[in-house]
Amino acid sequence: MNVGDPSNVTDRLKQRLLGVPFFAACGMYLWRVVEPRLIFNSFGSILTEAPPFLTGMRFFKDTLTHPGGFVMYAAGLLSQGFASSWLGAVIIVCVGLCLYDLCLRHLQAVHTGPSVTAVAATLGPAALFLIYGRYEHPLPEALAVCLGLLFSRGFETLPLRHPGARGTAFALMAAFGYWLMGAGGVLVFTVLTLVYGMLVHGTWRFAIALCGLSAAIVWCCAQFIFLIPPQQAFVDLTPFSAGVTQGMKPLSHALVMLITGWVPVCMVLLFAVEKLPHKVKSRPAHKKNSLGPPKSKRGVPVLIKALACVSMPCLLMGAGLYADANTMRKPFVQAHDYARHRHWTKMLDLGRNLPRGQGNVFVNHDIIRALYHTGRLPYDLFQFPQIPHGLLLTHETTESFLTQMTLSDLFIDMGQVNMAEKLTSEFLAVKGHNSAVVEQLAWINIFKGQHETARIYLHALRKDLIYRHAADALLHSLDHGFKADQLTRIKQVQSCMCHDPGAVAKMTSAEAILLSALQFNPANKMAYEYLMASYLLTGQIDKVVLHAGRLKALGYTSIPTLYEEAILIYTGLQGQKLDLNRFNVNRTTLQRYTRFAQLKNSITPQNQAAVLNRLIKEFGQTYLFYFTFGRVGLG
Repeated sequence: MNVGDPSNVTDRLKQRLLGVPFFAACGMYLWRVVEPRLIFNSFGSILTEAPPFLTGMRFFKDTLTHPGGFVMYAAGLLSQGFASSWLGAVIIVCVGLCLYDLCLRHLQAVHTGPSVTAVAATLGPAALFLIYGRYEHPLPEALAVCLGLLFSRGFETLPLRHPGARGTAFALMAAFGYWLMGAGGVLVFTVLTLVYGMLVHGTWRFAIALCGLSAAIVWCCAQFIFLIPPQQAFVDLTPFSAGVTQGMKPLSHALVMLITGWVPVCMVLLFAVEKLPHKVKSRPAHKKNSLGPPKSKRGVPVLIKALACVSMPCLLMGAGLYADANTMRKPFVQAHDYARHRHWTKMLDLGRNLPRGQGNVFVNHDIIRALYHTGRLPYDLFQFPQIPHGLLLTHETTESFLTQMTLSDLFIDMGQVNMAEKLTSEFLAVKGHNSAVVEQLAWINIFKGQHETARIYLHALRKDLIYRHAADALLHSLDHGFKADQLTRIKQVQSCMCHDPGAVAKMTSAEAILLSALQFNPANKMAYEYLMASYLLTGQIDKVVLHAGRLKALGYTSIPTLYEEAILIYTGLQGQKLDLNRFNVNRTTLQRYTRFAQLKNSITPQNQAAVLNRLIKEFGQTYLFYFTFGRVGLG
């Protein structure tokens, strides 16, 4: 292709205009539906591999001492923009546009059809947008691919034809590129060099030699400059690195591989399509008898062709979203966001609108926290689907980082500050700086009265672009006194705080943790309600009856509804008569229990379905139904 040809310039303009509706639609989808703010608030908990970013030369220099340091620094900086949903959407779309434009430039080297290349070039950005729709963060890998494409395009435009000169230029670019964009970018650069050598220049032997040279350069840099093992040197910022695969779902991992390898694969396919018609045309044409002049072939109308090219990427994106639809994906990150910012009413509204038949242990955990903080835990627990492990996240054999951070928040509210400090310190030791964790540790030291230690954490937090305002506010409070809401929370946590560091080692189970908190402070209402919820969820109604005697000392004027139902079930199973002097059960609860028992006892094989539906309708959100059938009855 002739670069200076006006027709080529027109084709390039058409190709870029054809992508405008696709990127505009995807930008709106990312901004209004995905909401990148939710992705930002998942950094360090759900997304433990998100690139960190701090201001100052020390962090900048430390980052650049690793392969791909520039990409990680840039990704960390751009990730800060995700704190605002509209800005995060703009950043994602801009990265997608870079992928699109660079892909176009490479595809034009092997195919002259502007419409075909325009549609093919959108598949990389579409894969990127689909990954973000799954609330994952492939920004470092996408930037590395962009730089690899840019390096390849720059190398192919160099006016060097002598093998020695081209080999030297390639070696220098590969070495510099490895430092700049890691093995991921060098992989793209090397593979494209091989593709160009085989398809465009016809120098496949030389191209294979350059691939070997690239591998040797990466190995030498890893061994003698960056001092890292070869197994890490060849996978950094590639789809095969532990940082990409850890926590990423298989489909997202496949989409990252598509972003990385799409351009060379597409070049090979389009090259074959471009050459095939020429071979067909070169065959001798068969002469046919005709009575008149040959008829001219009618081409596809330009408008229809343009509409097809505009709509095709949008249709492919829509098909991808439909095929990958998951109604629990967004509620999961929304629940995490609401719990982190203590928006308990919003959390309960979200819980009431969850899709039927689907659940998530972390969402369930956050709903229970919201019920406690709104004073509804002993009353409305079974208005939501329940997973017994959700109470204290006991579903994992080895605690994940998300579980550690989630439990840290819960333990602070419960007064188990030492336990929260243990979890956050372990996270910091393994994963390095994370601003949410540093802020948590600052608060922990404030609760413990260790203000000077808290200042150390807050000064470290000031280097974060987003969290620096929170750090400045807390430092101001340490110097001039806390605000009323801050003071209320500090006093609330300190009132039930366990000061025995050795108590952490004794917390071997959920029940042990809650009993330990109550043993230290019998007035710890949160520990009590969680202990009772644990007994309700696991069907230990004898222990509910045993600990119901604490209600008066904790300030309850009446027995909460769910505890009343558990007491009635226990006395019924024991064949005992309810002691009204000990348990002043509400008359309405007693009538409900009698009605439930009558309906349950009336079940026969003939009317089982009808009676069960009636029980769900009348008693589905009671403990009577949960204890009997082992689930919440939602009609």
